[in-house]
Amino acid sequence: MLSLAAILALLGSPSSASAQEPGTTQPEASTARAASHQSADGFLFKAPRVMLGLRAGFNFARAGSGIFDLATTELTLDRADFGSFMVAGDLSVNLTGPLDLVLGAGYASTSKQSESRDYVDQDDLPITQRTTFTQAPVTAMLRLYLAQRGRQVGRFAWIPRSFAPYIGAGGGWSHFTFRQSGSFVDFVDLSVFDDTLESTGWTPLGLLNAGADYSVSPRVVLNTDVRYQFGSGTLDRTFVDFNDGLDLNGLQVSMGVRLRF
Repeated sequence: MLSLAAILALLGSPSSASAQEPGTTQPEASTARAASHQSADGFLFKAPRVMLGLRAGFNFARAGSGIFDLATTELTLDRADFGSFMVAGDLSVNLTGPLDLVLGAGYASTSKQSESRDYVDQDDLPITQRTTFTQAPVTAMLRLYLAQRGRQVGRFAWIPRSFAPYIGAGGGWSHFTFRQSGSFVDFVDLSVFDDTLESTGWTPLGLLNAGADYSVSPRVVLNTDVRYQFGSGTLDRTFVDFNDGLDLNGLQVSMGVRLRF
């Protein structure tokens, strides 16, 4: 009777071996359960490999070449008028550890009305024109994070770091347009003529980058980004005697949001 009771008691009691999943140790099972319950509070099941982001900010164009000198000397324009709001998108793919490959595309454009500073038309009417300056860069760069973006807990949870600064460098191509449309003064005979002067094309550019990511949830990252691009576009025959081209150098400051995948 005692032996039968002992056997029945043993069969009726829960077994620690059957309580956990096959091939999973007790600490790992606990970590998995914790991650499944807390993933919305700061956990991912694995380290993300891709980030997709959208940002917006301002492009501070240097506007340092001869065509900008002429525009700011003869017309009622300032160099600050060639700065513009910009939008851009980025796709980041983790290569290894702290290093990402970042592909990006952006757009910045400004259009300003102006007048001739020193001349007027008949009946003292102003000689007016509109100047448009547009840039659309397509870039690729390597981005190096200066701190870990997160830490792995066991095999089942990745915890993002709240703050992760980075630096980067790369290059690409930019499509540019510089257009002036309206009335102009012929400095040979001081006559006034109407015309549209435009130069557009693609040109290579370089890029330096710095910024930081701020994690607000496992998937969502706020971003502050500063980059300096340098390049020069070739002006066509519409703009004569401007051998130094179209200055595309400038500082971009932006903020945005990124999603981890």
